[in-house]
Amino acid sequence: DVRLKWLGLFHRRKHQYGRYLASVIKQYGEQGCADVTTRQNWQIRGVTLSDVPSILKGLDEVGLTSLQSGMDNVRNPVGNPLAGIDPYEIVDTRPYTNLLSQFITANPRGNPEFTNLPRKWNVCVIGSHDLYEHPHINDLAYMPATKNDRFGFNLLVGGFFSPKRCAEAIPLDAWVPAEDVVPVCGAILEAYRDLGTRGNRQKTRMMWLIDELGVEGFRSEVVKRMSEQALERASSEDLVDPKWERRDMFGVNPQKQEGLSFVGLHVPVGRVQADDMDE
Repeated sequence: DVRLKWLGLFHRRKHQYGRYLASVIKQYGEQGCADVTTRQNWQIRGVTLSDVPSILKGLDEVGLTSLQSGMDNVRNPVGNPLAGIDPYEIVDTRPYTNLLSQFITANPRGNPEFTNLPRKWNVCVIGSHDLYEHPHINDLAYMPATKNDRFGFNLLVGGFFSPKRCAEAIPLDAWVPAEDVVPVCGAILEAYRDLGTRGNRQKTRMMWLIDELGVEGFRSEVVKRMSEQALERASSEDLVDPKWERRDMFGVNPQKQEGLSFVGLHVPVGRVQADDMDE
């Protein structure tokens, strides 16, 4: 299988990307297919190992990459799937998710600083009241909030679920201005990389480290790794409406751009065949 890390959202990709992926899986007949993942990626399945070098070369030629998309790496930064077109969005998440992707993969030459974490690590930027981005199961979630008339994000940390344990992300009691999205991500990753347990893989996600150090102890380790060695406390001006009723996006829905609409579709189990992708 080849997992693809998109520098952005998969449904904004140009048609030639999808056509290339379709051409790859079509070679393998019934064994070839592609899966849409919950982290806004594509996985192409059924490929043979001997073909992987040429497939990777083709990905690079059309502007895609599978760099740092598996093993104990940072998974694809997730944003609002309706970013830029949601009539109720709080903030367009694309600039932030793209910056995070570029930072994590060194755009995309490869960033060895974060290629050997204790375990996989998930990050999301919230742009919707609906919380489509699932902040509570991400290792780091950026929750939009203002502070003294500045826009930024409160931070949640430690969310994950596994057969061993399910843990909801908890407040770090920290707020960062929008321009510090990348620096604080780097500081948190460095703290996890340097201090996280590397033994029993059932107990190596970041929340186990937070349990060991305590929230304030973990926070202090993050602060040590910030260039200014400072991190503001959380803001009380949260922009996410806690009483918001989550919307059903199936079917045709109006965009924020007057006269335009988007269509919400269901892909059963996320699986797509070559002919479907071509269409």
